[in-house]
Amino acid sequence: MMYIMHPFSFQKAHVQQFVATKDAQNKVAKAKSISEKLVKRLHGNGEVATTTLHSGVQSQNLGNTRHFQLDVWAKERDVAGLKASINTLTSE
Repeated sequence: MMYIMHPFSFQKAHVQQFVATKDAQNKVAKAKSISEKLVKRLHGNGEVATTTLHSGVQSQNLGNTRHFQLDVWAKERDVAGLKASINTLTSE
């Protein structure tokens, strides 16, 4: 027995795939934007603490820098995953 897909069902599937692809692209753009902001923040905050600061403040600044760096790496992984998803969706 052969199953014939109704044309509107076929269109609906394509629309759903298109919407999912657009959603994934938007997520990639958002993740990229956040990553770029975090990188700018990292470089803008000055990773090297000045000697006039107390050691506790230096330690906190270095901790914040490390936290931002980890956030950037996490967002970059998210972007890579979303790009892979988009490539999969567009290749089908």
